[in-house]
Amino acid sequence: MGSSGINAEYMGKISFVDLAGSERAESARTSTSRLKETGAINRSLFVLNKVIAALAPAGSQSQSDARPFVPYRDSKLTLLMKDSIGGNAKTLMLVNISPESVNYEATQIALVYGSRAKTITNEVQKNVENSNLAKMNETYKKMQKWLESLADKLKESGVAVPEEISSGMSEVKENEAEAGQGSTKIGKKKRV
Repeated sequence: MGSSGINAEYMGKISFVDLAGSERAESARTSTSRLKETGAINRSLFVLNKVIAALAPAGSQSQSDARPFVPYRDSKLTLLMKDSIGGNAKTLMLVNISPESVNYEATQIALVYGSRAKTITNEVQKNVENSNLAKMNETYKKMQKWLESLADKLKESGVAVPEEISSGMSEVKENEAEAGQGSTKIGKKKRV
């Protein structure tokens, strides 16, 4: 229970993602059965690079300029990593490099990749769900169903539906229409 006496539930998500290195068909002696997988890995890494480039602030871009379109949906990898890359999350990225001269180019690319990703800043907020609001929403929906069933029973028995019940039901429907289908004006989540 919080300091204000309200029950709050804090939610979080943790993701561990191991990105494969850029696969080169020649050096890896890739067979034809693995070429398709190699192509998919490289395509996902290419899209991740586009996402990082879109999110990283450009040198000439001022803070007031709008960010360009971020192509999260171009790859399953970037879609899964959306929260971690540019969402409401703290992210730690480890870059593996090799001291061998044969891997010089891959090491250089990985370091540039990591330094560009390091410039991305996210505004992180706590995700809090107020359990009292959830209970109120549940009670509100039960009362709404009860009112509807009461009005139906009164109509079936030939009794006129009192104005309080019919006006309450129309107010509920107006609230739902304003807030979207199936939801009420009572909020479900609150960001702190």
